[in-house]
Amino acid sequence: MKTLRKSLKEYLAERREQGYKLHSAGYGLLRFVTFMEKRKCPYITTALALEWAIQGSKAKNQEQARAQCL
Repeated sequence: MKTLRKSLKEYLAERREQGYKLHSAGYGLLRFVTFMEKRKCPYITTALALEWAIQGSKAKNQEQARAQCL
């Protein structure tokens, strides 16, 4: 069974061969795979995908709140 990281590398390589840059998207997908690896989950679940999305949303809100206080 392929790891998520290996599958991501193959996906990004294939898309980049087609001419897509995928700089920020590639970085975001890598952060997601790292998140999944930290939880030792070899496959994507809805619950973990939602947890990751909410975590990112909370981080953005905290950054915006700090910026407004300055």
